[in-house]
Amino acid sequence: MSKAQIVLICLACVIVLAVAVSLYIANGRTIFENRSEPTEAELHKIDEIVNFEQDKLFECAELLSRYDDRTKELGIEIRPVLEQSRAVNNQGLEEKHDWNKDHWLPKFYTSKIICYVYKDGERLEDRTLKNIIGFFVDIYWLTYAAKNETPIFNENPFDNFDAGIDSLLNKVSGFLHK
Repeated sequence: MSKAQIVLICLACVIVLAVAVSLYIANGRTIFENRSEPTEAELHKIDEIVNFEQDKLFECAELLSRYDDRTKELGIEIRPVLEQSRAVNNQGLEEKHDWNKDHWLPKFYTSKIICYVYKDGERLEDRTLKNIIGFFVDIYWLTYAAKNETPIFNENPFDNFDAGIDSLLNKVSGFLHK
């Protein structure tokens, strides 16, 4: 091996190390972070979380079906969306988590159902200021899970569902009839 090749290899190592350090500083992880296969206990926890979320998403869709007449009258659609996220670092940075792609238990995980209002296939939004957009939504928190803790399930996320959806529909009605 020539001296030039050794220098290039050392230079490449320094660049890789610099990238790893900058990624760690930016979002708490390195390019060398490998995710080990989940243990049997973690797989059980993942299955428990996924089943709970799917049950609650189905329950939300059933609850929304009671409002079909009112939504048709307003010409809107309410779509429930399951939003899953994981903490990337201790500074509050979050990113989406998808159990289909990311079948491992993150250090911190949360999920919620967001009911978005759609009009003519587009999310209904209200521009409150020049650069600020507000969406018409109602949010229901579902789970909080940590890698080394027992998951916390919100067993009754829809306790105030009717009041929340009624309020949302009243806001939408007022907005559409301005």
